[in-house]
Amino acid sequence: MMHATALLGSALVLSCAACAIIPYSVRTSVRPSLVAKAHGLVVGMTTMEDVLLEFGEPEEYIDGASPVFRYRWARERGVVVGVGPAASEVYRETSYALRIEFDNDLKVHRFEVEEIKGLRTTRPL
Repeated sequence: MMHATALLGSALVLSCAACAIIPYSVRTSVRPSLVAKAHGLVVGMTTMEDVLLEFGEPEEYIDGASPVFRYRWARERGVVVGVGPAASEVYRETSYALRIEFDNDLKVHRFEVEEIKGLRTTRPL
């Protein structure tokens, strides 16, 4: 039994010796400055107009008694596994949204960064 385990372990090491595993992190539709700018928001003081001037048009606008702006961006992380034509990529995309809620006077009521984890996907290179 010990001999079979050693053989299996050796086979695994040899099969992986021909593989390359290369981690990477790529940002797509990046808006990292949004988080830095969000620190300048003052609850009860910053107006909707101030937000529009500083951040631009939001990707999502929810109208209502308490309007909400959402500014979105995404980051992709993954690894490339294998070499040559047998290589594939395993990655996960995580989306983020800066959510800014306004009160009845159209001043910032609260804000937060939301994280939405994406699905893990494999694709050939």
